[in-house]
Amino acid sequence: MLHEKSLTSKKRSSEILLKDDKKRHKESIIIQWNTSDSNVFLKPIFSETYLTLLSKALDHLKKVDSRFQVLSERFPCKPFSPEGLMEPVNPFQSLCRAILSQQLSNSASASVYRKFIKLFFPDETKQPQNRENKSSDSQASEAKIFPMPQTVRDMSPENLRLAGCSFKKIEYIKSLANNFLSGDLSAEFFSNTSDEGIMQRLTTIKGIGPWSAEMFLLFSLKRTDILSTGDLGIQRGMALMKGKNISKPNKGKWKYMSYEEMIEMAEPWRPYRSIASWFMWVRAIDI
Repeated sequence: MLHEKSLTSKKRSSEILLKDDKKRHKESIIIQWNTSDSNVFLKPIFSETYLTLLSKALDHLKKVDSRFQVLSERFPCKPFSPEGLMEPVNPFQSLCRAILSQQLSNSASASVYRKFIKLFFPDETKQPQNRENKSSDSQASEAKIFPMPQTVRDMSPENLRLAGCSFKKIEYIKSLANNFLSGDLSAEFFSNTSDEGIMQRLTTIKGIGPWSAEMFLLFSLKRTDILSTGDLGIQRGMALMKGKNISKPNKGKWKYMSYEEMIEMAEPWRPYRSIASWFMWVRAIDI
């Protein structure tokens, strides 16, 4: 009876956490985008908010945990800096790249991506410049060097295979292209839809799971309160902050921390869990 009661209590606790975790998609500060130029290309509309967003986030995080002081000094958070927030975004490009990169090492992923671009832009032979040294205009130029959804949809699977894409990934990319062409996904949709709404829509598309959708929200759309509990880098960084022994990870999805532990630990970070997660990620890869 005691065991049964314990299980019931644990289940209820988990349900509360799951319900509470849905709030994370309702508190992000949403970047305003100019969608008039293109149906797929997003260019941020300047706002005074961008100048102070990171400093306000850091003030909050340092207040709830002083260790963020050291982390912020050691690892400047460029994605959420004023310059980072003003970077243009091509949602179709970002999501395609996420699909192409699945289950590949960083080097293999970069190779497949370059070959993919080469299929559509054979004269584009220059290697990408270091992002840190680019101006906003050059970033916009690079973001535009990507095929439109219709072009990707119309290319034969045999040609796409030349980039090293599996037939399964080709199916996923063409499905994604169709979602943009139908208008189900658009620059306007990503500009005006909540985090939760974007998550729900993206995860109905083959090849895009919760992790890919969360990475898109965090790194492409720069939503501020995303906590990707399934990301092993973030798990690892949080475990280090918690003082856990990470030399012997657990089996399964929750290798370093449980879902419940992550939600509880990140609660004080609201509404800047994206920025905190970024620090957890860089902390994890720096050891």
